[in-house]
Amino acid sequence: MQSALKPTLLAIAYSLVVPLAPHQPAITQDSASGQRPDDRSFYSGKPVPHPEELSGVWEAPDGKGGAVGLHLTLVTTAPANATTLVGVSQEWDHLEVGIYHRVGAVFEIGEENGFSDSVRGGGVRYESGKLTLHSGSSDLELQRVDGGNWSGRVHYKDFDSQVRLSRPESQSKSKDTWLVGTWREKSDSASFTCLHIVETSPGEFAGWSDYLLTWGNVRFASNARKPKQAFENYGNLVRVRPDEQERASIVLGWYGGICCPRPFVGTPENDGAMMRAEWPAGPNQAHHTSHWTKMRGNSCTVESE
Repeated sequence: MQSALKPTLLAIAYSLVVPLAPHQPAITQDSASGQRPDDRSFYSGKPVPHPEELSGVWEAPDGKGGAVGLHLTLVTTAPANATTLVGVSQEWDHLEVGIYHRVGAVFEIGEENGFSDSVRGGGVRYESGKLTLHSGSSDLELQRVDGGNWSGRVHYKDFDSQVRLSRPESQSKSKDTWLVGTWREKSDSASFTCLHIVETSPGEFAGWSDYLLTWGNVRFASNARKPKQAFENYGNLVRVRPDEQERASIVLGWYGGICCPRPFVGTPENDGAMMRAEWPAGPNQAHHTSHWTKMRGNSCTVESE
C-alpha cells in the first residue's frame, strides 16, 4: 500500500471499522454471522500454499492480433498474529474470475466480465486443478497442465475455442525488460504491495499486484478490538507504460481495483535489481518516494529455492 499507515495507526483504524478485503464484493448481512450463504465461497477455509501460482493473468492468442484470457483474483486469510507471510499457512476466502478478450496489444477497461466461486457469483468451481464455469455467454472448462498453464475450452461472447493459456510473454524483447519480474515494496508498515510485470508484446506491458498485510506487526491499544485474521489480496490488475527515458508509468488500481488509481513513475537502480518510485501528490496520496526490490522468483510470500 503506497501511503501506508504506520502500525499504530492501522490498529486505531481497525478498532473503529473492520475493513473488508480489497476487491471483496459488497455483501448483504442476513444475521450477525456475516455473509449470505449464497455469497460464500464453496472453498472457504481451504489451505493455499502458494497463492501467486493461481492469481494473475493467463492468455492465448485469438488469431486476430488480440488475445483471450483469464484474470484471477484470489483473496486469502492469514493468522492475525503472523508477522510474516513467508512459510505461513493461508486459507482460501474467495476467488474472482475475470474472462476477457482484448482486441489490441493491451487490456482495456470494459473487455472483461467477472464471476466468483459462489452461488450468486456465477458458480465458478476449482477442484483438482480444473476450473469450470457455465453462465450465460461464458463457459470455462480448463485444466491446469505443465508449468501451471491451462488447457481446454474458453467461451466468451463470440469467442469459443479450445486453447492453451499461459502467462503473457513476448517472444521478442524490448529495451525495457528491466521491468519484467516480481517486485516487493520496501515498507516499514504492517502492509506492503507485491507487483508482477510481464511483457505482452515488444514494448507493451501488463501487470497485477498483491496487497498483503500482517496484523502481528501492529501494536494494539489494550482496549482495541483485535482482528481474528488478516485478508491477503492477490491479482489486482495494474497499468504499465514505459517511456523513452527507461522509466515506467505504473498505476495501481487503474482497472477499478482496491479503491482509487494510485500512479507512480518507476526508474531502475542497481542494474535493475531495484526500482525507485516517485509518487506524485494527488487526491489519494501525498508526494513521496519509495523503493522496490526485484524478487528471485514469482512470489513475495514463498522463499525462492
